[in-house]
Amino acid sequence: MNDLKFAFRQLLKNPGFTAVAVLTLALGIGANTAIFSAIDTVLIRPLPYFDAGRLVMIWDDLSHEGIPKHFPAPAECLEWRRRNTVFGEIAATQPGAATLSGDSEPEQVPTRKATANLWSVLGVKPLIGRVFTEEEDEKGVRVLVLSYGLWQRRYGGSPDVLGRRIAVNDNPYEVIGVMPREFYFLPGRDIDIWMPASFPAWMRTHFSWHDAQVVARLKPGVTLERAKESMAALSLQMTEKDSRGPHSVIVTPLREELTGKTQTALVVLLCASGALLLIACVNLANLLLSRAAARGREVAVRAALGAGRGRLVAQFLTESLVLAGVGAAAGLVLAVPAMRFLETLVPETMGTVRLALDWRVLAFSAGIAIAATLTFGLVPALRGTRIVLQDRLREGGRGAAGARSHGFQHGLIVVETALAAALLTSGGLLLQTFHHLRNTELGLQREKLLTFETPLFRYQDLDRRVAFLNAVLENIRAIPGVINAGASAQIRV
Repeated sequence: MNDLKFAFRQLLKNPGFTAVAVLTLALGIGANTAIFSAIDTVLIRPLPYFDAGRLVMIWDDLSHEGIPKHFPAPAECLEWRRRNTVFGEIAATQPGAATLSGDSEPEQVPTRKATANLWSVLGVKPLIGRVFTEEEDEKGVRVLVLSYGLWQRRYGGSPDVLGRRIAVNDNPYEVIGVMPREFYFLPGRDIDIWMPASFPAWMRTHFSWHDAQVVARLKPGVTLERAKESMAALSLQMTEKDSRGPHSVIVTPLREELTGKTQTALVVLLCASGALLLIACVNLANLLLSRAAARGREVAVRAALGAGRGRLVAQFLTESLVLAGVGAAAGLVLAVPAMRFLETLVPETMGTVRLALDWRVLAFSAGIAIAATLTFGLVPALRGTRIVLQDRLREGGRGAAGARSHGFQHGLIVVETALAAALLTSGGLLLQTFHHLRNTELGLQREKLLTFETPLFRYQDLDRRVAFLNAVLENIRAIPGVINAGASAQIRV
């Protein structure tokens, strides 16, 4: 306690030094804390599925057509389920479209069709109700499962929603379940309705209709490498007589699919923030070395009064620990706005998250604060207490710090400058790349260009669809300020 009190008095005695040191540490610790919170959320925490490490995605490898990673066909998925030897279960999902009406304002919501075994493959259960069965899937029964978000937003979180018939694309569907708040799955976090895939007969045999996403669970004891080899051989065998030529498949871990390129970005940011913290520690070590030299007389007097070197080192490290603690507290304050920005880097394929200062992040912050203390505090403590008593008292009497070698401090300056130059160069290249991406020509005029989607489920034949779209376009062109309008089946930029 005496050491702590003395450390705080030393900091208050030198407010300029304390402010510089705390701000330097706050920048380093705050950046690392914010980055770690994102890495913990995206790369470390368990996915909301049972034994998620054994879940993989399967893609067609159509490199010979210029598509190295393509959606499989539902017919392929069904064939893989029958003939594979490495997966316990294989499930598939397809894109869907749903417009809710009848009980409230019409609303177009993201929808996904799924085989009935999707829930057992993922190892998830609904929050309330149940999921659809294999029989309901095969017979095309009109049942559906809601997301937690849609349940809260449109139906007020009422448990009475179970068994209710709602109008989806003007057809009555029965609500049989609601998924938990934390549930999400490819291709995005905003899927509001899950309904049976109910593959029609023609799709079950049409191997060139590619629109499915396939997820599978490895059998116990089967490695990812073995699964890749087995599925590649099976696919080549299945497509041997394909008119487009035989093709292989790509098997990737589910987490890799969910995180995408975000993993690389977060690792790069963590390295950059680590370099920033190291620069801060080197800078503080240099400041503390200079401060220790100026306190030479104080150290000599303490030693003359009987303080051993270990006791003096403990006092110096206590001062460094107090400094690191204050810097860590300030760093947590700076980390919060950085975390709000990093939330935008969480992949769209993962659930909606809000980065928070939970116990894991706080433990990490405490750990790097202690590591920083040892990094910038140990060397000055050891060098500052390495004394020749008579020489120090004599030098202190003349008001000088003594003729000491400054080679080590000069070396620290070189290291600090090198790290800063590398970090600034990398940051400059990143900004240059961002500038190029912002100014890349997309082949169309982006300014003042708006897009929207409109469902066409009420217009089954082509003539009615054309008439409807022409009427919509005429009404849009009549809006003041609109120069022109056009329509397309799909928008891909």
